[in-house]
Amino acid sequence: MPNDLILNNLVKHFVNVIVWFDNDQPGIIASEKIKQHINSMYPSKARNLWLSESGLALGIKDPSDCKAKDPVYFQQFLKNFTG
Repeated sequence: MPNDLILNNLVKHFVNVIVWFDNDQPGIIASEKIKQHINSMYPSKARNLWLSESGLALGIKDPSDCKAKDPVYFQQFLKNFTG
């Protein structure tokens, strides 16, 4: 996890922060840990994002896979998530 100074300098510039790591168990645990840490500094600022079953079925496990394998799916997925 980045130290608080680095994290604060990054997070303070955004209204919301989306934390998206690999969809495996270690990625989900790390994502939740980072989200909770950000929210301890900036309440309700961060939330987690995980792929849907359709993304996993495409063989996508993380953001870079998603963008590389199917850029249209990636853009639509993020649009649906952010409203």
